[in-house]
Amino acid sequence: MAKTTLINHETGYSSSFVTEDNKSIIHSVQDVKKVINHAKYLSEQKAQKDFRHVAEIPKVIWEKAILEGWANDQAKWKEWLNNKDNECFRTWKGKI
Repeated sequence: MAKTTLINHETGYSSSFVTEDNKSIIHSVQDVKKVINHAKYLSEQKAQKDFRHVAEIPKVIWEKAILEGWANDQAKWKEWLNNKDNECFRTWKGKI
């Protein structure tokens, strides 16, 4: 079994790559405190009328969207962004 772990201390993201029995397994985790704090900071800035930054998406959520097949699905992103459980990642509180 071979294992490699990559850690980005700046983003709180880490991935472990394990090769076992000719199978590769990737396990990713992320401490999202910095993402949440950045989203909060952005939400306190004055938004432009025609262009709004609506959220900060953690890398682990983006990877999940890719693996589950909804990374390019606008309706699914709207659902995820409008979900009350994910409001801490929002930089704009309006409905998407």
